[in-house]
Amino acid sequence: MKRFVFLAVILMIVVVSIGCQQSGLSEEEVRSIVREEVTRQLASLDKLTVSELRIKNDDGQVIAWLGVEDDEAVLSLHNPDGKRVVVLGSVGDDGQLILYNSEGASTIWLGTLAGPGNGGKLHICNTRGEPVAMLVSGDDVGFLRLYNSDMEEVAYLGTASTGDGYLSISDKYGQPIIVAP
Repeated sequence: MKRFVFLAVILMIVVVSIGCQQSGLSEEEVRSIVREEVTRQLASLDKLTVSELRIKNDDGQVIAWLGVEDDEAVLSLHNPDGKRVVVLGSVGDDGQLILYNSEGASTIWLGTLAGPGNGGKLHICNTRGEPVAMLVSGDDVGFLRLYNSDMEEVAYLGTASTGDGYLSISDKYGQPIIVAP
């Protein structure tokens, strides 16, 4: 029933738009009339169910998308060329925000962690999408990890299992050279 109502609203918008254009109204006047009618019709719906929503720019490129990917809710924002630049979504019981550069590489990932602690996690990546820093929190713990271009951990500052602070500095191969428990 709701799909029928939605389709009827769309059809009515088209009819109103054609009728207004034939009556010599300006484009802005037509938009105003259609906007008012759409608002009035949609206000009468208590729920609207769609599988996805796409918003396109004047060039036909999708610049915003709301839908489901891999059984998870996703809001995806795109640049004018249609490349994904922001993703906000759910992952199981958690949430995530991912930012992409113009080359399509993930440069920032912010999310929550599943399981004990239910903390947060921030990944900062280089231009190729490879992690260079990670900040993590959880129940009574937190740490910062830094990585070199070979993806080797070269620094760790965080909480030790004893609850004390812990610092580790490593060489470019990931071998510890300074450890301070």
